[in-house]
Amino acid sequence: MIEAYDVGSLPFSGDFDKFIEGSRSRPGSESWSYFGKKIVEGFMLKVRAGIDVPNFPQFRDMMEMFLGVLDGVQKSEEGYIVVGPIRVQSDKLILPEVEAIRRNVSVLYEKLGEPIRLKVCITGPYTLSTVFSREIDRSWLIEQLGNALAKIAEENVFRMEKIRVEMVSMDEPVLGLIDDPLLDYGSRTRDVLLKAWEKIFSNCKSRGALTCIHLHSTSNKIFWELKSLDVIESHVDDPIYNSSRVKSLLEERDMFLKASIARTDFDALIRKGLRELSGKGVTIEERMGEIWKGIQKSKIDPVQFLEDVDLLAHRLTEVVNLFGCDRVKYAGPECGLRSLPSDKCAFECLRRSAEAVRTVNESLLSKI
Repeated sequence: MIEAYDVGSLPFSGDFDKFIEGSRSRPGSESWSYFGKKIVEGFMLKVRAGIDVPNFPQFRDMMEMFLGVLDGVQKSEEGYIVVGPIRVQSDKLILPEVEAIRRNVSVLYEKLGEPIRLKVCITGPYTLSTVFSREIDRSWLIEQLGNALAKIAEENVFRMEKIRVEMVSMDEPVLGLIDDPLLDYGSRTRDVLLKAWEKIFSNCKSRGALTCIHLHSTSNKIFWELKSLDVIESHVDDPIYNSSRVKSLLEERDMFLKASIARTDFDALIRKGLRELSGKGVTIEERMGEIWKGIQKSKIDPVQFLEDVDLLAHRLTEVVNLFGCDRVKYAGPECGLRSLPSDKCAFECLRRSAEAVRTVNESLLSKI
């Protein structure tokens, strides 16, 4: 049966400065307790919504949370620069979000009544490399970042009685958005990137976790060359979800798809809702400004702009019909939910995604 999982991020409410301070503090401090409380609340929101394999709530910046734990890396006006050997700080190998969930596992287990199936997301070396100064050799940089991320990935995969890390997703949203000549066939950077990915995924699989790559575009096909990759996911409209050739590739390489069924770009969702309602002389952009003001003043419920369950179930059914349920193991929103305006809105997006998965599963069972 198909299971629901989420990409990671959620909108944050509360004292963000205190939250960030907590992520850098040692367990036991007041700020750490606040950090842990917000992580557990976000995790439970996902569970209550019906997500089968919830990612830890990613409230922090996806770049900074990994670059910030590396020695040899420094922020500058031109981007990040390298000032020494790139290594993970020895006391920063465990992600604070993962540690917070692990420390609260007994409370979570009691509420759920079953072992926790955790998903962990890690920003990939290609995406991280794009925020560095252009003067740095990208091949060397990707190799160094890959080595550091492989150590982080390995340390954050574990299995205990009440919790296990079921999946590690490597987030590479920048890949394929531009035509990067450094990734041309036969190039050194291409080979280095593949080896870096392979090392990260191999470390995860050796500890019993499934591996996933999260993309915003599959225009660059390099990921098909990976031997340790289990699951591929991209955005709703990506051609990967309607290509018959992809079915053959999945079968040949024994890979699987996560069907992205819910759009998560909230501005795009508002535009879609306003397209037919925009009156003469009033642009959609002007109406959007009014909508956001109404949302911020609690005069407009943002949930009305989310896609409905029927549409999500239809998308999932289309993907299953093309690839077969044997190759579509997971489904969920296309990306993180940070752009959504509230916890309530994020919960509803997750709930509708989970309900769509249940609906399609019931339909599949009825045909057996």
